[in-house]
Amino acid sequence: MLALAVLVTRAALRAHRAATIPSPPTGAGVASLSVIVAAHDEVSRIGGLIDSLLAQDHPDFEVVVVDDRSTDATFDAARDAAKGDPRVRVLRVDERPPGWQGRLYAQGVGVAASRREWLLFLSADQRLVGADFLRSLLASYASRGLAAASVLGPFPGRRWWQTWWFRPIADNPVLLGCIFLVQRLRGDASWLIGALAMRRETYERVGGAGAAASFGAGVFDDWGWTRVFESRGLRTAMLFHPGLHDVSNWESFTDGWNGLSRWAAGILTCRRGAWAAAALLVAVVLACLAASGLVLADLVALRRPSLAALALAAVPPTVGVAYCRAHGYRLAFALVASPLAVLLLAPLAGGTLARFRNRILWRDEAIAVVAPPPPPGSTAAPPLTRPDGGR
Repeated sequence: MLALAVLVTRAALRAHRAATIPSPPTGAGVASLSVIVAAHDEVSRIGGLIDSLLAQDHPDFEVVVVDDRSTDATFDAARDAAKGDPRVRVLRVDERPPGWQGRLYAQGVGVAASRREWLLFLSADQRLVGADFLRSLLASYASRGLAAASVLGPFPGRRWWQTWWFRPIADNPVLLGCIFLVQRLRGDASWLIGALAMRRETYERVGGAGAAASFGAGVFDDWGWTRVFESRGLRTAMLFHPGLHDVSNWESFTDGWNGLSRWAAGILTCRRGAWAAAALLVAVVLACLAASGLVLADLVALRRPSLAALALAAVPPTVGVAYCRAHGYRLAFALVASPLAVLLLAPLAGGTLARFRNRILWRDEAIAVVAPPPPPGSTAAPPLTRPDGGR
């Protein structure tokens, strides 16, 4: 078991490196680009994203920010951050038609107002580190021959629950590498999580935000897009870029719990074999924890632990060492990997509960995990979208 864990860890790290987007060659990745940002109550974060966008060296891009029914000063903050730059436009959605959930509707509004060849969907809690992020993104997509691709990056949060719970799950190169490894072995297993880019032509061909809403029901727009491309047999991939930082709009442990639970509910809803994979993960984690307990009990009683128990107990520290080396933590952190492994199961439990209840709370909004699609004829360019924000 230990040998298998070491082999999988090494293979996952290699897959992670292969999925990492390199710096672009000179003059590459300069196709025209529209960046769409759907923002809801992001007054404290939207300015940082716009600042990082305006620092990009891409020669032809625009930014369309859609204030999606915010109750704070998101609109004003976005407009102030733009500082009159003509590349940035700020719109507002006052209402959504029936049947729409999440941010897909606002994304559709942004696309309808944009004009460039490529589309990139970002969130207000993302930051672009390095001036060549946009060019490296487009250059990599073109070289890989993808219909669409999503990008994840580091999570720099330093709150206790981020360091000890969220980052070991969402920013773990072994866990992410396993996803990238599965993606390489099975082209139809791609997950479009994170920043998402595609050609405008592709967006229109697959049916746009309305198609994603029909598949994803809004609980997690990334899963809606995943299902759209999967249903049409188009090649996609999830990639990694060290310059895409996610500062997270999860300001508390409760926000983090709801966010990860929503993600897990999306997996259990939209991915074939997700329930079987979840059961296998639970079995592996519990077996490793039980083995760790047996080894500790044997050592306290001055008995020699069995080789099987030692092998199982060594699996979490093996993953923990790789995680510590990736983030510059002391390797002693890996010694507590066994009890921390149970934290992997927490969002899975939350997602399972949400899936059976068919309800998840996100940003003070109750969202159905599975819901009827928007009615036919529902549009993503409503008359209630106004460039003055309705002020």
